[in-house]
Amino acid sequence: MNDDDRRFASLGRALVRVEAGLREELDVAAMAEAACYSLFHFVRVFTELTGHGPYDYLMRRRVAEAAKEVAAGGRSILDIALEYRFESPEGFSRAFKRCFGLSPSEARREGRYPEGSARTPIDEDYARRLRSSGLRARAETAPLMVITGTPRVDGGQYPAGSTVAVVSIASRPAPCEGIPVIAGRVLADGEAEPGIPSVTARIAGGSFLVAAGAATIDVELARDLLYRTAFPISGTGPRGDCEIAILDEAGAVVELRIPAR
Repeated sequence: MNDDDRRFASLGRALVRVEAGLREELDVAAMAEAACYSLFHFVRVFTELTGHGPYDYLMRRRVAEAAKEVAAGGRSILDIALEYRFESPEGFSRAFKRCFGLSPSEARREGRYPEGSARTPIDEDYARRLRSSGLRARAETAPLMVITGTPRVDGGQYPAGSTVAVVSIASRPAPCEGIPVIAGRVLADGEAEPGIPSVTARIAGGSFLVAAGAATIDVELARDLLYRTAFPISGTGPRGDCEIAILDEAGAVVELRIPAR
């Protein structure tokens, strides 16, 4: 077993301990003990391999599991908060709102919460895939993007020559309001929009979260990294319901960009 294998095995033990202890008095020191690391070394390794600080991950996993019960109804929010080891309903409410952008009482009233932002369990295999993919998330600001091309059916091939695509979000039925799902190219400044049969999408300028690697990317892994790690940690959320995929010459996705609030 080489050094990398040992680090991932140690991380895996800590992640298993988290899932077993969501309703227990578990802290970062206990996670480090499960990994057989000093506290300082554990925090560094955990953050490097998962993208989360260990306390942040533990809190988000507790909130994610508690949110299912909040939305389902039947038990009081106070009972749920205490079961998942939050010291007060106020502390639980703050953590819930930080994760989902709404309060537990709002989620209870609506019978739902933004499941796409919930931190699902990370395991050793996921951490290895993330590491080997080379994926990294970053925030940036970009101007208005005008994309022209042909309508795209999800799951189909991108048309030859496409350099960018507006794609729909798996957990939602449609892309940004009024924006067609298309694959094509970005118009240059001042370039006239072509007419039918081409269609045009306008992506407002502003903040974006971006996932990219050294080469083509695993789109589903990139989505998971952005929605379940980068957005929650940044304290922001998606702006609208569209994603922009940047393509290489072969039509493979090399970058995923999501408008951020």
